[in-house]
Amino acid sequence: MRKVYIEILPVMRNVDMDPGDHTIYEIMKGCRMRSEKPAWYPITMVMESTRDDDQEETVLVHIGTDSDQTKHNIEVLKNEMKEHGLSPTIQSICVSQEQDDAMAEDLIRQLIGIIRQGDDIYVSTTFGPKIMLMATLYGIQIVETGLDDVELQGIFYGEKTFHTVPPKYRLHDITSLYYIGQMIGSIKPSDEKQLQDVVDSLFSLGHGTNEDK
Repeated sequence: MRKVYIEILPVMRNVDMDPGDHTIYEIMKGCRMRSEKPAWYPITMVMESTRDDDQEETVLVHIGTDSDQTKHNIEVLKNEMKEHGLSPTIQSICVSQEQDDAMAEDLIRQLIGIIRQGDDIYVSTTFGPKIMLMATLYGIQIVETGLDDVELQGIFYGEKTFHTVPPKYRLHDITSLYYIGQMIGSIKPSDEKQLQDVVDSLFSLGHGTNEDK
């Protein structure tokens, strides 16, 4: 069994690795991660929290463009992995800087080419353009449906609050939203009141799924 960790990189700006800029994320309710060392990339914390010496392989997939900013940020991510004693196999998904359908399709095809049967997948949705995020989640849904024993184990979001000085950093587990999306296909047409009841039930099931993982 492999564990595959996916990080969408910031593609429009450089990330600095100065010690004073390292971030300690506050772990929010429902998030199963832990924060023992400062880290800028949330996927670093996720990998530390879920590492298993018995697993077949750990793969880090970074998604970005051919921009100078992405190239810089890849090096920052690699250096952070080394600082935390992590040594995953690294695979790259590089797509066009044009945020269009062709880019999204290319991203999905490359992601499908990396995932193998039996993989456990962890995703950080903190950075990157929105269309990259959407394409990544759709790609994961495709491989979960189309391959045997592929399972999404977690989606995590690192929030930066701008209304505080200094800013605060919070790590959220939003996996339940993904599973709510998968359950939408079971909804049958009804009136407005019944639909609200169905939505309440979906939210309840989603939170239960998140807590059980």
